[in-house]
Amino acid sequence: MKNTSIPLDIIFVNESGVVISVKQGTPESEDLITESSEFVAYVIELNSGSGVKPGDQTSLGETIEETDPDEDESAEDEYPDLQVNKLVIYGSDGQPQGYLSGGERIFSRKSTKVIIRKAKRAYKTQSDADYKALGRYIFNEMKAQDNRPAEYTE
Repeated sequence: MKNTSIPLDIIFVNESGVVISVKQGTPESEDLITESSEFVAYVIELNSGSGVKPGDQTSLGETIEETDPDEDESAEDEYPDLQVNKLVIYGSDGQPQGYLSGGERIFSRKSTKVIIRKAKRAYKTQSDADYKALGRYIFNEMKAQDNRPAEYTE
């Protein structure tokens, strides 16, 4: 919940799509929110007061397996011992908007705003200097991510 300014429901779901537990995330808290069950397959974050409760059924497993048209198993092929976890990004309509399967980067909102601003500028000016500034910024953000203490990346 660090750097999260709103309360969230943290929802733990098993492989069958059944909600195991719902825990409350306190804004700006650095306390780790965990579930002791070994059967957690998915974690969903929703606005606090979502109304989701233990025992509720989701179609989460079905959604991931049936609607991921761009599923890339190359990491699994290249590294057969690697278990590739998938992160599904859901929109406000409850439908998947994107999938992450490993190796992707997620930037903070602040960094994303800077990246978008720099990208728009580079596109508008078509200037090599502006494209280079965009690239430098992105690589500096990636380097900063790689060098942060583990507590920020686990």
